[in-house]
Amino acid sequence: EKARRGRELIASNFSWTRVGDIVAQRMAALSEKPIKRFQVVKRSENSSNYKLAQELIDSGDLKRAANLLKELLESDSDNTDAADDLAVVYSLDGKASDAEKVLTEIVERHPENTLAKKNLASMYSNRGEFDQAVALYQDILRTTPFDAEVFSSLGQICLRLGNTGQAKEVFMLVLQNDPGNSQAKKFLDAIENLPEETAVK
Repeated sequence: EKARRGRELIASNFSWTRVGDIVAQRMAALSEKPIKRFQVVKRSENSSNYKLAQELIDSGDLKRAANLLKELLESDSDNTDAADDLAVVYSLDGKASDAEKVLTEIVERHPENTLAKKNLASMYSNRGEFDQAVALYQDILRTTPFDAEVFSSLGQICLRLGNTGQAKEVFMLVLQNDPGNSQAKKFLDAIENLPEETAVK
């Protein structure tokens, strides 16, 4: 069913040249200068309510966590940490539309927020809205020299649409610049072990 849907998407509105262009452009850019590893900035946890919300999320008390995070946002609407986590809480609680609304607002108000873009792109991808997901990943790559997580996500989109040749190229790029990336190795191994007739050139 997924393969059939993927073929239909390819035939209709999804442009594979966009993914190919992303890979080609990034490979050219990487050959011109050394890789700067993407550094994850630690979240600010200077708020006791924010710390408590984190603990409630970890314990599975999503309702109380959501209430605390909303209180934080009422007093500081630019608190992107709280907004990011509220979207995660909604997602864990099965409220996908609420999570998408929060993430979309973060991306619109804070276009530099890479985490929100990744989470929103993941939601699009999970729904099969690959064109929108690719657009967000492409936007991240405009400002990030190399992001293995983004390229891995693009590779997984390729696999979901049945384009194993493109997926292999993307995962090889990840390993070229992050040799210890276990996720890319796992997907490459899976591609290598596919029956020959399932491979897409």
